[in-house]
Amino acid sequence: SIDPLMAVAVVGFVLLFMACGYLLIYNIFDISVMQDVQQYGLLRTIGCSTRQIKRLVNRQAVWLTVIGLPIGLIAGLLVSWMLFPAVIEFFSYTALTATEMSVSPLIFVIAALFTVLTVFISTRKPAKKAAKVSPLEAIRYTGQENIKKKATKRTHGAKLPRMALANLGRSKRRTVFIVISMLLCIVLLNSAFVITQSIDEDKFISRQTKTDYTVYNSISINFNDPFQYHEDGLPLSVPEWINQQSGVENGRYLYRNTLDDTDITVDYGIEGIEFSGTQEIDGRTYAYGNAANIAIAPDKENQWYGNVFGVSDAFWDDITIYDGEKNIDALKQKMHTGEYVIIGYRIDFLTGEPRFMPFGEQFQMGDTISFYKNGELVKTCKVLAIANLTANEYETSAGAFASDRVGGDAPLIYMTDEMFGQLYDNPTLFSYGFDVADGYDQQIDGFLNDFTSNNPSVSYTSTALLKQQLASVGNIVLLVGGMIGIIMALAGLINFTNMMITNIITRRHEFATMQSIGMTNRQLRRMMIYEGIYYAGVADIVGAILAAIVGLTVLKSVLNSSAMWYFTLHFTLVPALIIALVYLLLAAVIPVIVLRFFNKGTVVERLRTSE
Repeated sequence: SIDPLMAVAVVGFVLLFMACGYLLIYNIFDISVMQDVQQYGLLRTIGCSTRQIKRLVNRQAVWLTVIGLPIGLIAGLLVSWMLFPAVIEFFSYTALTATEMSVSPLIFVIAALFTVLTVFISTRKPAKKAAKVSPLEAIRYTGQENIKKKATKRTHGAKLPRMALANLGRSKRRTVFIVISMLLCIVLLNSAFVITQSIDEDKFISRQTKTDYTVYNSISINFNDPFQYHEDGLPLSVPEWINQQSGVENGRYLYRNTLDDTDITVDYGIEGIEFSGTQEIDGRTYAYGNAANIAIAPDKENQWYGNVFGVSDAFWDDITIYDGEKNIDALKQKMHTGEYVIIGYRIDFLTGEPRFMPFGEQFQMGDTISFYKNGELVKTCKVLAIANLTANEYETSAGAFASDRVGGDAPLIYMTDEMFGQLYDNPTLFSYGFDVADGYDQQIDGFLNDFTSNNPSVSYTSTALLKQQLASVGNIVLLVGGMIGIIMALAGLINFTNMMITNIITRRHEFATMQSIGMTNRQLRRMMIYEGIYYAGVADIVGAILAAIVGLTVLKSVLNSSAMWYFTLHFTLVPALIIALVYLLLAAVIPVIVLRFFNKGTVVERLRTSE
């Protein structure tokens, strides 16, 4: 299932990317038509029909697509191949698996169709515009839209900033497109930085583990065939070797029942449990009903195999109690009497509250839970508390859901390891967690790396590895968002540069006229710089406003969704301001360069020619 808000965000991103492609291609062809408008006018003069002009423009688009499409597909394959290791690392943490990169032809076909469709949509208007150009309009074309302007009288004379601002209105539609193509970069790059900055390391780690290191059998992180049997447990010799290392402290053992422990059954003491039927899974009978799928003991009424854990004393030191006995010292004393158990529930990663599975809210302090061995009652315990568990307190941070395979949705029962050993003849160690004293991290990392390399059946995780995995998520977001943002920035700057070139080419006669009545080259450069800064300024202001709106609405909603539980919104506009400054700088430099190359010749020469 996909979070609806995430689906909307993905669709919005795809539409935004299509809009970027449309603006890039449309502006390039629109500017190309403007640059060649006099040529199209001459072709009309010698007899070309509007249909032939359209075919000419469309054929140019086809040839550019034929050249660019295979290059783009190959480049996309190479970029994907380079990003693949980072994506695999990301998926290894998000409870998904990926083993090889797909190069299905369907991917390339869809990408090609997407590109062809975008080109087709983007070139329709420029082709129509080229076809409608009359010879007379072509000769007089200066880029000015045919709109009526209100006559004004000024006594303060012509000012370069005002002249530049008035020139922005020559083609308002083109101005809007240029501004949009530039501001998209601001919105996307700022959003990518907001997402990366919003990754909450403390929230992520606090919901995964309470120890610096956790060691377990490698099968415990196998999604297809996770921990289920005695043989899947961590050998007791492993914690012994670890404890011989300097700096190891607060070691805690986590035992659990397995599919082999069929002699032990549990009566949770809850009456009136109704199920709609049973089903066989891997030779075991499960009862299922509303949000419940629990392994039942055959021929035993109201008895289940359950999910039973035994823990060493250090486990209680930092357990999070949601309800019941919250004094840790008193809790330890009562638990060591063997008369009490604790019911544990998996943490809700988004809220930090327990995720109450079946019967969760039905347990009250003092309720009794009975344990049977070969059908005979051997122990009855009272519920002392309800605990809110991090991932490594019932599973692993990678999460392979051994509990679902062993006891189904039965509540998690926690007891001391001494009591667990009395119930189960063959206690199976699920994992061993421990902390490390300051200054010993590198030494322990080196030991565990060497040990797991020589013993591939043993794996481990640590807070440092979790931080690396989380950093990889941020790097992927920044890399992908940054690449798309840079592409959009280049598209906007290309459009801006092309527009400046076209403006200067089509207005050379106009510039020569102004220079003939006294405008200097320096004043002309200043006027064009003002025009560029106006474009960049509008894009910067609107882009920053849109970036703020997107950050405080769309991103806030997305980052508060259940799938993004390890994010806490940290809004910023610093990236948008940096991009804004870059735009202003380039907007001041590009017109000067363009003038230098495309406004050559003496005033007389430029007055004599219409190009």
